[in-house]
Amino acid sequence: MAKESATLEVSKERSKTTSKEIKGLYQEGESILDAIKRDAEIIDAEFNIRYVSKRCQETYGDPKGKKCYEYLMGRSKVCRNCGIVEAMKIKAPFVTEKTLPKENNRVVQVTTIPFQEDKGDWLFAEVVVDKSDRKEAEEALRESEERMRTILNALPDLIVQVDPDMRIVWANKRALDLNPDAIGQTCFKAYVYKDESCEGCPCKRALKTGQIEIGTMYQPAVGGFKEESYWEDIGVPLKDHHGHVTSVIEIARNVTRRKQAEERLNRYISELKVRNEELDAFSYTVAHDLKNLIGVLLNCGYILEQGSSGMSSEKLLRNANRIIQNSRKMINIIDALMLLANVRKQEKVEVHPLYMKRIINEAKGRLADLIQEHQAKIVIQQKMPVALGYDPWIEEVWVNYLSNAIKYGGRPPLVKIGATKQENGMIRFWVRDNGGGFSPEEKPQLFVPFTQIRQARLQGQGLGLSIVRRIVEKLGGEVGLESEVGQGSMFFFTLQASRKDQ
Repeated sequence: MAKESATLEVSKERSKTTSKEIKGLYQEGESILDAIKRDAEIIDAEFNIRYVSKRCQETYGDPKGKKCYEYLMGRSKVCRNCGIVEAMKIKAPFVTEKTLPKENNRVVQVTTIPFQEDKGDWLFAEVVVDKSDRKEAEEALRESEERMRTILNALPDLIVQVDPDMRIVWANKRALDLNPDAIGQTCFKAYVYKDESCEGCPCKRALKTGQIEIGTMYQPAVGGFKEESYWEDIGVPLKDHHGHVTSVIEIARNVTRRKQAEERLNRYISELKVRNEELDAFSYTVAHDLKNLIGVLLNCGYILEQGSSGMSSEKLLRNANRIIQNSRKMINIIDALMLLANVRKQEKVEVHPLYMKRIINEAKGRLADLIQEHQAKIVIQQKMPVALGYDPWIEEVWVNYLSNAIKYGGRPPLVKIGATKQENGMIRFWVRDNGGGFSPEEKPQLFVPFTQIRQARLQGQGLGLSIVRRIVEKLGGEVGLESEVGQGSMFFFTLQASRKDQ
């Protein structure tokens, strides 16, 4: 206690100032206060004003006979949280903030410094620093931050701020809605539920490069994400005055619909490219076949024109038959053209139960001349299951499969027709021939649009199989082939089974 008492006495001695010294301080202080544009007062323990600066007098007038709270604050009693009262208690400088009503509520910072006269009386020097501009700036900054926070919270984008360790230090409402506990977690843990950063993460790259980085990220259906989605991620680095990256703002925007639209567009472009290639090949195939048929017709016409008068009836009949046969082939090609156009443009097809034996018999009727010409034998399974489809199109499938089996089967052709129910609710309809079969290299090419396989033997088959494939796929089925060289071939197509047959 003795040591503390001695220290306090030394402190008091050091804080004592003579009246002469105070006057000297007044004179020296005026020039300093004017230079730094500060107001100042010296007040005693009874709140009497001993001194005010010129700047203060210009504003408030003569302080003589007034208490400081009357002179400066327009009050009748001591101010709450008075700096003089507090400085007296602690015998040390005390800083407070005041709003001056006589100066349009100007905000000032008041530093109250206690000291003693040579008589031992305490005096208090108050130095006033204007904080209005700074206060207004702080308020404007606060309002600006609040506006920015409101805007960021209103955005549908997920926005977070991550530190160099990829931990989230701030998140907007959208981000917190998806994971209320995101703050403090790594972004990849909070939203992707991974223990390491995502591959190609723009935030990680922005931390490394110091540049704005952009990427598209896949988001699995976890946490607050109810379904799989794609997000465009933007990593914006924030730097200190040395240019070092201190954190990164991550802006994630859901682009699932755009991604799906792009994928649809790419598929459409690919399909369009394939269609254009098909049309080129189709045009060439049709032009080639029609040219050959027209050539035969012209040749027969020339023969008849030049020598019909001296030509035997048998030769006349033979040329007439050639004209008829080739005309029919041309009609078949035109029918195929019309059918293909109809299949391609029709988006939806109304399906109904198909009574397949009747449709097969219709196809056989159209091929009667071909069957007779090749002396073909056709065996049909006794009972055929009922499938769903569109009669005119399925008739074309049977015509194509049967004509190929007759033309390119054995000699004489033996054609077997049947159907097999499958476990997936589909029915496989098939045509088996006794021809030479196909090699493993040839089979994958058969249903490629307009591809001609073994031109010398299978002339025109590529066009028909392309149409078959389009028809069956439009009806929700598939086409295929089972074949071995020397063992014949089985062409098939599948259709959905009708409920009547289930």
